[in-house]
Amino acid sequence: IRWLFLNHPNPLMTLVADKIAVRDYVASKGATIAPPRLIATGASPRDLAEAVLPEEFALKSSYGSGQNHIEFARSRTPRAALTAKVRKWMDFDQWRRTGEFHYRDVPKRWLVEELLPCGPDQVEYKIFCIMGKPEFILVITERDGHKGYKRMVYDTNWQPVDFHWKVSPPVPEKPMPRPALLDTMLEDARRLSEDFLQVRVDFLQCGERTVFSELTFASAAARVPFTPVEANTRLGAMIDLDRAPEYLARGQRVSRVNLVRPASRIQLVLLPVDRETDATPPIGPFPDWLFCFHCHALSCVFSPCAHFKKLKCFDHYRISVRMNGPVRTATT
Repeated sequence: IRWLFLNHPNPLMTLVADKIAVRDYVASKGATIAPPRLIATGASPRDLAEAVLPEEFALKSSYGSGQNHIEFARSRTPRAALTAKVRKWMDFDQWRRTGEFHYRDVPKRWLVEELLPCGPDQVEYKIFCIMGKPEFILVITERDGHKGYKRMVYDTNWQPVDFHWKVSPPVPEKPMPRPALLDTMLEDARRLSEDFLQVRVDFLQCGERTVFSELTFASAAARVPFTPVEANTRLGAMIDLDRAPEYLARGQRVSRVNLVRPASRIQLVLLPVDRETDATPPIGPFPDWLFCFHCHALSCVFSPCAHFKKLKCFDHYRISVRMNGPVRTATT
């Protein structure tokens, strides 16, 4: 998995690591279990200061791990304290700390979701998928903030497996009952993992309600091995790295489809570039831009990045801006 960090720059991994953008991906794959209702998003602490929010909500960052705030009606946290928290989140770079390079280009934004009716009986189901196939399920219970939790690992037939993490919290005193929506979660996991060499698909159960949580490419930043040690070899052998170029091309293709969606006033249209003739005509009234999938640079067509003349044409896409109506603000 850590090899993928350095050698598999899949733009689709970056897109779905974004807790806002992943919602469109989940919808595009026809998943049955939806994420919680989205209330508001923003790109700066100032946006949060001006947002209209309900009494209860869940505030999160779109680009990191463990960056969340639960607001209850009784909390009444001053808005200045919330904006200060978001400002602190935005000073943190997940990829610099853990080496998870797919986080590097996730836009730094915040989001507010509905507060789910979770209590001490909430259960987290984290389905580990390899080559589009669910392989095992991490079940977390009794989570108490940052104080700890208990967990068990099952196979897809809901039988305990013969391996665990080397550093692991205690397991529950008795086995967990098979969840009523297990088959639905497994089917959604297949849909959501088919574009990746490996990914973890997370769901959260609160009472009678189950929601999609996130897609994760490195549990614990892929720093905690399994025990016994043979389990690491067995699971690692399931990831066919010879197919990495195939999945990279697939990720580039799928991410282009998911990235092309209209804003409120403008639409960004990505077009293939022929680097020999650049015969692609402009389709909008504004200057066109080039996006480089190699260095993630965005440059004007009149001054392209250094890779433009060296790489194959599919490494660059031309972005044209099409009017959808009177332009007041541009969301990118």
